[in-house]
Amino acid sequence: MEKMENQKISALIIIPARLASTRCPGKVLRDVCGMPLVVRTANAAMKVSDNVCVATDMPNVVALCGSSRIIKSRFGPLSATFHETNFTGIYNCTVPFRNGTQRVAHAAAYLAHGGREFDVVLDWQVDEPEVPAEAVQRLIDAIPSTYSETINTRAFFEPRIATLAAPLNPGDRENPNVVKVVIDDHGNALYFTRAAVPHAYRHVGIYAFTRDALTESAALPESDIGKAEHLEQLDWLASGMLIKVVLCDHPYRGIDTEDDYREYVARFRSRELAEREAVACEAGSEAGGVAKTVCRESGDASRVEGSMAREGIQPPKPAKPPICKSWAGWRY
Repeated sequence: MEKMENQKISALIIIPARLASTRCPGKVLRDVCGMPLVVRTANAAMKVSDNVCVATDMPNVVALCGSSRIIKSRFGPLSATFHETNFTGIYNCTVPFRNGTQRVAHAAAYLAHGGREFDVVLDWQVDEPEVPAEAVQRLIDAIPSTYSETINTRAFFEPRIATLAAPLNPGDRENPNVVKVVIDDHGNALYFTRAAVPHAYRHVGIYAFTRDALTESAALPESDIGKAEHLEQLDWLASGMLIKVVLCDHPYRGIDTEDDYREYVARFRSRELAEREAVACEAGSEAGGVAKTVCRESGDASRVEGSMAREGIQPPKPAKPPICKSWAGWRY
């Protein structure tokens, strides 16, 4: 069903952050040019929505995010500060969760209990800091804002979950650390896998849910295929839920391994250096323009003074600089 015209879709982005990564230990807090990865990802998320939350159970993640400028408030089971017009905060809950979707659903439910409900909730994986805002906005737009009351229509024609996919990079197909997705003729996910399969795209770890779809997917039991592939989104497919896949134009790289982390830092430094050089060139161009103007005006003044001297006219004396009256009696 088409979105209602002139309706503003409110989106909450939640970044689940845990330290228990086996392929790249502690990547949540890895330094990226002076800032931890989780904050870099949160900065990227804030280009899409003013409502961004980091959901974690680790005190050191809470401390680092709390000390960064992007985090304005902290909330959890014992305290809630979500009365700002735009919410940006960190959710600290030590309840054990089986996967990131359960952590995201728990944080979203806590916010809703405090009166902050959103049309769409995004689960943005912390290891996807380079996805541009335009792609994520297309993901939000893929979720319908209204539904038919017919259960069959909702189940089979209106996916309530959407995710991103991109072209594979060289070497991705055989890489078991890269999750691939195969798509059907209607743009929905057929299967997710780490194996080398034909006609696949690289899965980008960002999901958009309607509120009810997030609650339902978080409550699902672990399926046999989900357990075999270690991919929770297969639990949703096994239950019959549809996942809309929004294709990106360019390939992206997540941070799954140590090599991925080093390559990301190198790309970030390269972009940062290019931006600094661009700013320096622009400043140099402006300075060059000012210098040319000064030279041109100086040349004009010299020609005028030369003409006056040939005609025997005395040039005017330079005016004294104005004196601020309030400073006239001051002595130094």
